[in-house]
Amino acid sequence: MDKAIKQLKLRDIIAYIVGILLLVIVGIKIFTNKDYLSLISDISYVDMIVSLFLSFFLFFTNGCIIAYLTQRHYKTPIKLIDITMLPFMMHFWSFILPFRGGLIFAVLFLKKKYHIKPSEGIAIGVYTSLISLIITGLCGLYYAYYNNFFFSVWTVVSMSLVFSPIIFKMIEKGLGLIPLKKFPVFNNIKKIISVISFNAQNFFSDYKTSTTIFLFTCASIVTDIVLVYWITNILNMNIPLDVIVMFSLMMRLSILIRIVPGNIGIQELLSGGVFYFLGGSLNNGLLIALFVRFLALLLTFSLGPIGTAGNIKYFTIRDIITSWRALNQKDIKTYK
Repeated sequence: MDKAIKQLKLRDIIAYIVGILLLVIVGIKIFTNKDYLSLISDISYVDMIVSLFLSFFLFFTNGCIIAYLTQRHYKTPIKLIDITMLPFMMHFWSFILPFRGGLIFAVLFLKKKYHIKPSEGIAIGVYTSLISLIITGLCGLYYAYYNNFFFSVWTVVSMSLVFSPIIFKMIEKGLGLIPLKKFPVFNNIKKIISVISFNAQNFFSDYKTSTTIFLFTCASIVTDIVLVYWITNILNMNIPLDVIVMFSLMMRLSILIRIVPGNIGIQELLSGGVFYFLGGSLNNGLLIALFVRFLALLLTFSLGPIGTAGNIKYFTIRDIITSWRALNQKDIKTYK
């Protein structure tokens, strides 16, 4: 165990420190405001229970997406308890291990318990992320058209999200043009992307799968929107529905930008900035993001360790850290 922990490099430790500092800065900005403290203190137990239920359901929909893909494409049924607990375990390990810790845990979990290859597990993550990007991009285009700024940077970004699968494929092809003998690192990256791309492409070519996952993702997005709408109501914020929709989508998008463990601080700052861009108050955006974070942390650190402990017979903590290190070092053998 001690040897595995020593594998954490200085870069990883700095990532933890940066994330915590950012979260502290955001927290100070919010909790030194007496008006916000008053709003928070007025939240009832019923409001909190409903908020936790919505957050729980949001995690559960993500588990359903993973279960559907493993069942349909790999003929491997996932137990209901794992459908429920895996998203919490993933989120828990995203805080323990910086840079894709949750994804690495899910890949190892599916490999050890359900004998699903790492490349197939990662392909599930890439595929579902691309579906989310497409939906976010489509909503972004509609929002730009509805608010009469269709010819803008916002539209360019939205179109990039819509065509993200094509961009992903172009990156794969572009790496093929690099003289790989001179750059062995790119050679490994190309092989990894090719393996993942092949599996993800199988998902996209199955129209039933794509339609089903599209609907699952929409259900997850609607839950996210309802959660943010509920939070704005219990905090007495009068926010237009179109702003809530785009804010929810952008907050989901910020989760994909993994810079520090659990994206702590980064997600809040990006969410606050997006809220400000959409015409809202920066502090309101930060408060909503912090509330969403609090709900997720409460559930994650309650259920994540329980789920991990319940499955520890399939792997050790050392296995998780070793797999994380191998994948971060772009070891192609780990993906097979």
